[in-house]
Amino acid sequence: MMYTCDTGHLMTRSKGGREYYYIRLNLVDQTAKTRKEKYKTKDIATGLLVGGKTGRIKNENLAQEQLTQAIRDYSPIGSDTQFDRYVQFWIDEIDKSHDIETTTKEAYRYKANYIIQYFKNTYLTLAEVEPSDIRDFISFLHEVKSSKDKPLSDVYIRDISKTCSQVFSFAQMNGHLFRQNPFASVKMPKVRKKSDDEPYISEDQIPVFKETVHEVCGSNIILEFAYMIGLFYGLRRSEICGLRWSAIRNGNIHIEHTVARVNTLVVKDRAKTDASNRHCAILPEIDAMFNQIKKEQARNKALFGNTYHDSDYIFTWQNGKPFTPDYVTKIFRKIIDSSETLDKRLHLHNLRATCVSILAHRGVSISDVAQWIGDSVDTTTKYYLRTCNKNQLQTGQAMADILF
Repeated sequence: MMYTCDTGHLMTRSKGGREYYYIRLNLVDQTAKTRKEKYKTKDIATGLLVGGKTGRIKNENLAQEQLTQAIRDYSPIGSDTQFDRYVQFWIDEIDKSHDIETTTKEAYRYKANYIIQYFKNTYLTLAEVEPSDIRDFISFLHEVKSSKDKPLSDVYIRDISKTCSQVFSFAQMNGHLFRQNPFASVKMPKVRKKSDDEPYISEDQIPVFKETVHEVCGSNIILEFAYMIGLFYGLRRSEICGLRWSAIRNGNIHIEHTVARVNTLVVKDRAKTDASNRHCAILPEIDAMFNQIKKEQARNKALFGNTYHDSDYIFTWQNGKPFTPDYVTKIFRKIIDSSETLDKRLHLHNLRATCVSILAHRGVSISDVAQWIGDSVDTTTKYYLRTCNKNQLQTGQAMADILF
């Protein structure tokens, strides 16, 4: 049933010997087949005492404002819908879609929340939002702090802005907005080019990294090997957690299953993109790690008996349950924080850049590197390749040999 509301009124009700204002809405469902289903009333408590004041404002006036908002909340979706409510409507429609991944829906919800919180206090309707309001909103995003008390990144500000533009495009397609998307005359926020100082682990830092991983992971060799194998193949977090024994076939490991999380843990029998769905050779050193993990899991299975969680996953706890993406990220943070020399800005995803950079510096072609990590050549070069000082010196020396 889809109820709408055009009318309502204030009423009073006794509770605990005191009188309070209540809202009564007259709801109508135009799609109902019977009169009984078509009409109904809904009572909403305001929490406001009759005859009282909140500050200098009479409670009766505040109750009247709540009534107006309650009627607006039930009004049909259209151009005169308050914009923050329309964004929530868009999110609800996204949630119904079977074509959008759960993690993508949750990411949309996070970004939409910034839009809702900002426009909630502007009282602008969908049709009233102007390009100047959008520019003010983008300026606001540059002042916002994240849950970790850090400024929002340029990339995230651009993504929120793109999400906002999507809402207007959706409104146009569904006949709720009969004018140009206000974003059409607004320049999207710029994303500053990544500096040459982007973090990665250089070749000469690898021994320090291996030693630190070993110290932090202690006797947990399965966790230790998760980071080493992740670095070796340039795996994403979801790919590390998604590795299964059944993916090891004919001397290769097939990257074909992922485990991701925004809020909900999402398991998929496919990689992030078509290029990501790949297979890589298993060298003797990696095969030795896999054999050690098998022995460790066999010992754990004997120790836990019937309570052991028997799964196909390679990277698991002692009880057999697979590692979650949050866990491997959390421990990686401990690894970096416990080292005196590794760059504190390093994140788990930087292992991917480390893999690309080391291979490229060793002379492996970018096309082969891109195939190894399961990405396009452009993305591999643009987002993951780092230049080390040694290579800079070699480049400079080549030019010096000619000039001087």
